[in-house]
Amino acid sequence: MHCPINFLTLHRDPVRHAYFSGNPSRDPFFDSAAQAWIVTNPSHCRDIAASSKLRPATYNADYKALETRFGIDFSSMAFAFDTIPLCQHGAAHERARRRVSEFLSARKAALTAGIPQAVSRRFEIMRRAGRVEAMREVLNPLVNDIMGIISDIDQAQLNHCSSVSAVFDRSIGIAKRRRIADEIAALRKGITDRLGPGASEEDVGLRLALLILGRDALTGTLGESLHRLFERNPGHRLSEIA
Repeated sequence: MHCPINFLTLHRDPVRHAYFSGNPSRDPFFDSAAQAWIVTNPSHCRDIAASSKLRPATYNADYKALETRFGIDFSSMAFAFDTIPLCQHGAAHERARRRVSEFLSARKAALTAGIPQAVSRRFEIMRRAGRVEAMREVLNPLVNDIMGIISDIDQAQLNHCSSVSAVFDRSIGIAKRRRIADEIAALRKGITDRLGPGASEEDVGLRLALLILGRDALTGTLGESLHRLFERNPGHRLSEIA
């Protein structure tokens, strides 16, 4: 593939998809160094995700083992894994996905009304003179705004929960795992307080799952959009194209 690729555009790049449509790959294959199955062909990713033979990773069992070994409370992690569709299988997975779809559909009007206001507010900074730190001053606050609208909770509660999406990372140390567990516990409490004492654990868990799953995906999508904006406007100031 002779084209500029970066980590924001790799999974969607048309040249990558065209390459695999004309070149058979040996996917999937198990990499002994990474101790993981590797999939490079986009169509194979879809096939594997839809397979009835796919089983979710054993995150709950892994954290229970860590609790036993180190005497650390990871109950907030267990609650999160019990609510995230990616960690479910069979009927439970289908039910979790359906609940997420129904919830997002119900939030469509709020998103339609709120996102243009959030974009206008956060990108206004690009009209000023001087240097702008795009991630810190624009994209991260915008992601919090949008995730707050999606989950229907106070955006301020998301400012100190930037590590929750790393809950799936198997390579991190105990200190970071504890920090993630504390952030998830804080998010769970904030969601419960927002919904009130009558909220079910399913309602709380659904919003928690969206916040864990959606943050990095949305950040990547917005980052890619901004990257393409720069590509289409070489040599222009941010204030001229924002």
